[in-house]
Amino acid sequence: MSKLIAGTAGNVYKDLGANHHMWTSAQLWDNNSLTAVTRTQSGTWFGGYTGGVVVVATDAAGTVLAKSTLHSFGVNGTVFGGSDRTDGWNEILNPGQPLAGRAVALYPFQAWAPTWRLKEPLIQVGFLLYDVISAMASSG
Repeated sequence: MSKLIAGTAGNVYKDLGANHHMWTSAQLWDNNSLTAVTRTQSGTWFGGYTGGVVVVATDAAGTVLAKSTLHSFGVNGTVFGGSDRTDGWNEILNPGQPLAGRAVALYPFQAWAPTWRLKEPLIQVGFLLYDVISAMASSG
């Protein structure tokens, strides 16, 4: 059975501005397994966003020993529903380099992690318009 070696002591809150919020709690186990829960929320009518979190493990001197990959979570504005979500996630930090006996603290860094969700639909519209214009030009 794995033993807990470091944790966040509850949820770490980050006000991202514009009525956008994130909370993350995390635990690091002696097998280098990081388990975390992140809540992402938008309190604006139309303003959804994507937030991201990276959890950093440090030793007693504050030296960074390991960090997670970026985990991103998107929410909608309140008018559309889906404006508040909670996600559990996990990963193995630094496989083959034991953190037990060295890591004593976890720090979640939460911030905006924008994505452009319209990119693919706009590309498809561009292809469709090209096909329509080409068809009109060749029949013309």
